[in-house]
Amino acid sequence: MKSTPSSRMCARLCAAIAAILAAVGAIFGSLMLLVNYDAGVGYFKSNALTVIFTLFYVGGVIWLLLSAFIVKKDGLNTTPASDKPNGVFELIAAATVLAVSVIWGILYFVNGQSDTVAVATVACGILSAFYFASFFFRARKAVPTANVVALLGFATVLWLISIVAYMYFDNFVTMNSPIKTLLVFGLAAEMFATLADVRHLIGRQLPRYSLGAHSIALFCGCASSIPVIIYGIISPLADPHYTAAAFAVLGLSALSGVRLYTIARGECSDSPDAFPEPTVDIQEETTEQCE
Repeated sequence: MKSTPSSRMCARLCAAIAAILAAVGAIFGSLMLLVNYDAGVGYFKSNALTVIFTLFYVGGVIWLLLSAFIVKKDGLNTTPASDKPNGVFELIAAATVLAVSVIWGILYFVNGQSDTVAVATVACGILSAFYFASFFFRARKAVPTANVVALLGFATVLWLISIVAYMYFDNFVTMNSPIKTLLVFGLAAEMFATLADVRHLIGRQLPRYSLGAHSIALFCGCASSIPVIIYGIISPLADPHYTAAAFAVLGLSALSGVRLYTIARGECSDSPDAFPEPTVDIQEETTEQCE
């Protein structure tokens, strides 16, 4: 089912706002790290600029969340598939995730870390790469059912959680470090975006949740990853795990941008390459739960 004109127009507006906020957030965050960050103490120098950036970041998230839930859910297409060529962007995301997972594994090996958590983190990262790659192969009817892909999606969520846990329990970087805080928020946003796609795969899609999750993932992902990457290039971070995580967030936020483009166009669910609608008729039940 294609999106209705009104819902499509609102979705396009929400996607456009998310893209603008993402661009502004990336620029603002980069300037904050390059000009206002004191690497010696791990904090921003100016409290005033910190407050402004925090208000912008939090305000952007709230605005996108409210904007998504203003959109009429009836007829809103949230099929998790890229525009033609279908699945290519997911394949790029898979390559990014796999590269980051391999780098994390190498860093664990070099640092002498071979505990269960380290192994599980790398394993979930590899499964995450298979999850994103499966979208490319499903478009060509070359992998198993959507339920199998959904299980890989939960592995992706676990992978993102493990990265957040690594940063949270990292005592070598101050808890309130803006680099750590930015990446944690970016990773959390990507988790919710991944869950939105997994819900669709298991037939429990929530259209407005998907729109809001991918809008916030695009904004938070760009505003979090790009500043850290730019700062890391100019002044390499002491822990390469953070730079690698930033690239993962950037890749997933770019994929969320593709999702938003698909939702805004509202044309993908009728495509033979898109995921088929669930066979169980739960649309009315889901609608009642949303209300």
